[in-house]
Amino acid sequence: MKKLLFILGSCFVILNAKAQDFIRLGATHDFASNKVLNIFSFAFNRTEAEEADVAKYLSFNIHSNIFILPTSEVNIGDGVTSSENNVLVQFKIGKLYLPTVQRSSTNPLRTYVWRQSIEFNPSYNSDKEFNERLYFGQLRYGANYVSQVFSGAVPGSYITSVHSIALGPFGNFGSRNSKTYDASKFYSTTGAFFEYTFRDLNQHQEENWVAAISGNYYYIISDIDAITNDNFGGIIKTSLDRRIYKKFSIGLQYKYGNDNPNYAYVHTLGLSAKISY
Repeated sequence: MKKLLFILGSCFVILNAKAQDFIRLGATHDFASNKVLNIFSFAFNRTEAEEADVAKYLSFNIHSNIFILPTSEVNIGDGVTSSENNVLVQFKIGKLYLPTVQRSSTNPLRTYVWRQSIEFNPSYNSDKEFNERLYFGQLRYGANYVSQVFSGAVPGSYITSVHSIALGPFGNFGSRNSKTYDASKFYSTTGAFFEYTFRDLNQHQEENWVAAISGNYYYIISDIDAITNDNFGGIIKTSLDRRIYKKFSIGLQYKYGNDNPNYAYVHTLGLSAKISY
């Protein structure tokens, strides 16, 4: 019952927030087991606060681009790899540095900007059975490049495409509570992340196509030795979504790597329907 209440509570937080969030239903092929498995996931993902218009996406902006942004992601599947059956809840607390937007010297319809952010993110991460639970704070620096192309130079023109690249180092420091091994231990990792997103937009600023790739790679400083026999972890996630009608899209997703909370390897290719809200 507690597990169900936790997941329903996460859904309530997501559905009552303003962000680029989604619910995804579909099937994925697990290359490790050579089986096709059902998947369900939803995300309330505020990482794009660094990539987009501040007035639109920083709805939790406090003062001078200091922000507190709740974020959560839940992946639940039918027998999928354990690191994909996970729950992640974060509160992103940080400062966003926004320099003046520049216009390209070679293309008058393109603008670009380099942005930076410094964050401290209290976080909770567990598998769907809540056997491996991580409580930690994440320190993160992000450098973010955003390029936008407009339909024309006259008033009333609209954005036709957006390229966004974000990267930087991070460190996680906290505690692991393991029911599997009936043990607790100091948990810490340090590494780097990378994110790239391309959006093709229509005149109503609806996303026709969205292509994304993200990943991280990190060194495990301290954890329960029995959980992993490797000193490193990391994962790559790619997706391609095509809007069919309003906020309904279909897409492909590919994931490979090993990530928290169990460091179990994921190697899947999925087809799904996505509802944005």
